[in-house]
Amino acid sequence: MTAWRRLAGVLLTGAAAALVTGASIGAADAVDTTWTVTPGGAVKLTSHAMVLRDDATGTALSCTSSTGSGGLNGGTSPNRILGTITALTFTGCTSPQGQPFTITMERLPFYIGANTYNATTGVLHGIIYRVAGKLSGPGCTATLGGTSTIHTGRPKFNYVNSGGKLKLLPGVGTMQISNVTGCADLFNSGATPDPASFAGAYTVSPKQAITSP
Repeated sequence: MTAWRRLAGVLLTGAAAALVTGASIGAADAVDTTWTVTPGGAVKLTSHAMVLRDDATGTALSCTSSTGSGGLNGGTSPNRILGTITALTFTGCTSPQGQPFTITMERLPFYIGANTYNATTGVLHGIIYRVAGKLSGPGCTATLGGTSTIHTGRPKFNYVNSGGKLKLLPGVGTMQISNVTGCADLFNSGATPDPASFAGAYTVSPKQAITSP
C-alpha cells in the first residue's frame, strides 16, 4: 500500500469518528487541553423562565418554564464534547401579544461542548451543538435551526460551577428562524432567515463541577 493511500485511510477513519460524535467541530474552534467533569452521569435541567428571541424583528416568545435531561461524561478527557441533552421541553410560551406558542425540539440529542474555562471565576464557556426545532402558534409556523444542515443551531452558554447554573446567552451563537408561514410580523418570511437566540438559565441537578487546567 502506498504512503498516500495509508494517509487517506487515516483521514477517512478520523472523519468517520467525528461524525459519530454528532458534533463536527471546525479546526478553528479546536482547544488543546483537557476537561474534568465531576461527578458526571445523568442530569436534569430546570428553568423557571426562558425566552426565544428573533433578533431581527425583536419578537420574544416568553416561556414560564423549560425542563430537560441528559448526561455528562464524568472524569478527565481531552474530548471537548462533555455530554448530551436527550430531552428538552418548553411550557407556557406566549408571543408579545399573549398568543400561545409551542416550541418543539427535534433531532435530539444535542451535544454539550466546552470552549474555554476561566479558573478565576469558575465559569465554563461553551456551545450546544445541533439544536433544531419548530415553532407554531395561531396561523403561524416556522423552523428553528442554524446556518447549515450539519451544524443546525449552535447557541452559546456559560456554566457557573459555584451555582450549578447553565446560562444561555442572548444575541450570540448561530441560530436562525426560517421557513416562516403566516406569523404576521412576528418573524420575517423572506429568503434570508432571522438570527435568533435563547435567553435564560437552567439549574443543573445534580450540580456539576466542570474545570480545565
